Amino acid sequence: MLKRRTRGRSPWRGPGFCLLMVMLLAGLAPDAARAQGETQNLPEIPLTHRTPVAARYAGMGGASLTIADDHSACLANPATLGLVRGIELAAGFSHQDADREVRYLGSPTRAEYGKTRFADLGFAYPFPTYRGRFVIGFQYGRISSLDSDFYQRSPASSDQPFEEEGIYETGGLGAYAVSAALQVSPNVTLGASGIILSGDSFRERTYRYDASGGGFSDLYETTDVDISGLTGSVGALVELDPAIRFGLLIRFPESLDFDGILYEEIDGEDSAEFSITDEIDLPFRLGAGLALARQNLIVSADALFTDWTQVRFAGPVRTVDRENAYRETVDLHFGAEYLIPFSTPVRIRAGYALQPLAYRLLLTDVQARRYEEARFDRDRYAYTFGLGALLGESLTLDLAYQHGGYERSASHPTGLRYREEVTDRRVLATLTLRVN
Repeated sequence: MLKRRTRGRSPWRGPGFCLLMVMLLAGLAPDAARAQGETQNLPEIPLTHRTPVAARYAGMGGASLTIADDHSACLANPATLGLVRGIELAAGFSHQDADREVRYLGSPTRAEYGKTRFADLGFAYPFPTYRGRFVIGFQYGRISSLDSDFYQRSPASSDQPFEEEGIYETGGLGAYAVSAALQVSPNVTLGASGIILSGDSFRERTYRYDASGGGFSDLYETTDVDISGLTGSVGALVELDPAIRFGLLIRFPESLDFDGILYEEIDGEDSAEFSITDEIDLPFRLGAGLALARQNLIVSADALFTDWTQVRFAGPVRTVDRENAYRETVDLHFGAEYLIPFSTPVRIRAGYALQPLAYRLLLTDVQARRYEEARFDRDRYAYTFGLGALLGESLTLDLAYQHGGYERSASHPTGLRYREEVTDRRVLATLTLRVN
């Protein structure tokens, strides 16, 4: 069994994010480390998956491009910020409970992980205007979680040496958005957001395998990575009639700069530490949404297209695999909200989200570095449920529960097999104060 050693973060290290350190290792690690075996962790960018940060829309499958009539518009669609009618303050938390099951060469393993995090903070202010609406807002959202645990092992056999690997990550990516929305005609509102990205990640990997000639060999690695980045978005909201809304969104490429430290230790003796810097540009994302309202019911649907083959790297990363490693995706979000007119109004919500994984290759052989195209038995999905209640005249509590995950596998004619199943459960709570 692997023994994990914890290496704490330095108190002076600023916010940042976890990148594909494994992709950097190929160019930065010493020859001795490469001789001890290569990293199994999949060379994919975890930040391609974004999660809702506000409980209301999390309970509606993340469908928010046309109905985010609060501070959440800053990160969802800045045009819908124009729907805000009063001064608003909000804060929220999320709790993740997840597990990953891996079957490698017929040997099953399981790892569990999860944390409670501060997820959302927002402010919105509508300016008094003679005609139309003008609203500004601010939002911080923890848009991507990097908390993860991975463990796998393969049984020793005559044609396959024993391998055991554990990878633990903790961290996340946050977005700070400043936004404004302006109603330019009775049924059209435009909006824009400027966004600063910031996060952190600590990653620890232990790899043990039966070296040729007998005896076990151990590789221990940690990466402590920071990031700073910029992006933005523009959106439009068209109110076709009082019951129908149509929304459009353009999210600009994300320019991310990395700064971190890689530490390596081989067989408890040889060790080295490296400074790591890199850049990544994530591509445009194009979204559209439609919402229908009838009496006490709202139904909403969003689609978000991204061509992940346009990911660009500037640092010393592998260039052979990346050209074929990513694919185009269309994220789909569906949600509904029904108002129950009790003496204290209650809103119940439900939704579904389908977010295909951007990365389509799986590493099926650690030492030979053999990649195969993955079969997606089930792409990333989530069933969601939510509840909102008015606490007093101006305080609202929203709760949401999400249950989802994905399944993928790969095989090779030599008989090498890999299967991964991830289950993700999240609970979100947002408290909002509104002043008319």
